[in-house]
Amino acid sequence: MRDIKFRAWDKVSKTMYTDAINNCVDSFDLILKYPQVYEVMEYTGLKDKNDVEIYEGDIVSAFDGVIKAKIIWGFCGFEFKWIDGISDNLRRRKTEPIFGNVSIIFEVIGNICENPEMLERSK
Repeated sequence: MRDIKFRAWDKVSKTMYTDAINNCVDSFDLILKYPQVYEVMEYTGLKDKNDVEIYEGDIVSAFDGVIKAKIIWGFCGFEFKWIDGISDNLRRRKTEPIFGNVSIIFEVIGNICENPEMLERSK
C-alpha cells in the first residue's frame, strides 16, 4: 500500500507546500476550499532514480533528457504525458500509464508550477 501524501502550490506567493498540508488536516481542508489560490498535487507512491518522490505535476526525463513527460492523473491512474515530439514518436502515443521501472531510468527535473518553461514542446 502506498503513502497518501499531497503538496500544494500557492499561486499567489509562488510557494510549494508539502509537509505542512500532510501534517495538519486543518491546513489541507483550507487549501481545498480555495482552488483558485492553490493547486493540489498527489504523491504517486513512486520515487525516481535519485530516490526523489514523484508527484502529479512533476516533469520527469529519461536517457539524459531524450524522453520527457509530465505526470498526470489519467484514465488508468497516474500516467506519463509526453511533452515533446521526440517522446511522442519514440513511445507512439501521447500518454501512457506509469510503469514499474520508473525508479530505474526516470528522474524528476522540475514541476509544472515552478518550471512551466519545461512544458514547451521541442520538435
